[in-house]
Amino acid sequence: MEEKNVVKSKKPPEDAEDWFEYIRQEERRTPDRLEDAAKFLATMIAISLSIFTAVIKAAGLSIIVWTGRVALFAWLLSLLFAFFVLFPFRYRCVSASVKSIKAMHARIVRIKWILLILSTLLFFAALCILVVQLL
Repeated sequence: MEEKNVVKSKKPPEDAEDWFEYIRQEERRTPDRLEDAAKFLATMIAISLSIFTAVIKAAGLSIIVWTGRVALFAWLLSLLFAFFVLFPFRYRCVSASVKSIKAMHARIVRIKWILLILSTLLFFAALCILVVQLL
C-alpha cells in the first residue's frame, strides 16, 4: 500500500490574515479608484477644453487648420472615453459562482483600465498637437 505524502506547514504569522484581507479589499476597490481617476481626468479635460475654446473665441480665431480639428476631435474622444469609465455597463455572471464573480470583476477592471488609458493618451495627444501647432 502506498503512503500518502503528508504536507506539513506552520501557522502563518498573526498579522498575515490582516494583510490578506487588505489585499482583498484593495482588489475590490480597484473599479472605484479607476472611476475616481476618470472623474478627475474628465474634469481636467473639460476645464482645459473650455479654456481653449474661450481663448480661441476671445482671439477671434477659428480652427481651420486640420491639426486643430484633429486635436479637438482627440480631446472630445478622450472626454467620451473618460465618461465610459464611469458608465455602468451590464456585466453578466452567475451570482452563485465565485469563479464567475471573480471573472466578471476582472473583466470590469480590464475594461475600465483600457478606457482610462485610451482617454489619457488621447488627451495628451491633443495637447501635444496643439503645442506643436502653436510653435
